[in-house]
Amino acid sequence: PGANCHMEMAMAAAAATSAAPTAHAKAPLINAAAAQLPLSRDLLAYYQSRVAAAEKDMVSLQGRLEEVERHVEAAQQSRRDLLRRTDEVAELQRALSDSHVFVWEARDTAARLQAENDGLRIQEAEDRRKIQHLLALVEPLSSDAALLVRAPLPPKAAGGTRTRGAGGGGGGAPRGTAHG
Repeated sequence: PGANCHMEMAMAAAAATSAAPTAHAKAPLINAAAAQLPLSRDLLAYYQSRVAAAEKDMVSLQGRLEEVERHVEAAQQSRRDLLRRTDEVAELQRALSDSHVFVWEARDTAARLQAENDGLRIQEAEDRRKIQHLLALVEPLSSDAALLVRAPLPPKAAGGTRTRGAGGGGGGAPRGTAHG
């Protein structure tokens, strides 16, 4: 209330001193009149409280601004981290895809080699059976041949006259085989 009273008095004094003031000329006159007026304690306390409140608001706003800047920096860092991790995930997905292709190729190769191995085992079993069959056919001949080599020839056969069926194998077909 006291501040308003002083202002009114200053304006009244400014209006009284000027005969025909223009709008532009009024401002310096009001300022000059206000400067000549003594400041009351109430008015001084009012403006000091307003300045203190403004400074307090300024400090508060600066603190909020700094907090917002920290949040913005944190958000930007989070975005950079997200982009980096997204790139890493994409790279890992490509590597995983490549490894899946490699695993499928390895499985295909393993299956092909297993089939080939099974075929070779079957062939080996057939070959062993054939060898055993051939050995069974050859074994009587080789035992007969071994007997012929080891057994001395009869004296008649030594003279050059051989008879069929005599002497155990002179001029006929070997035993155990069919005559054809």
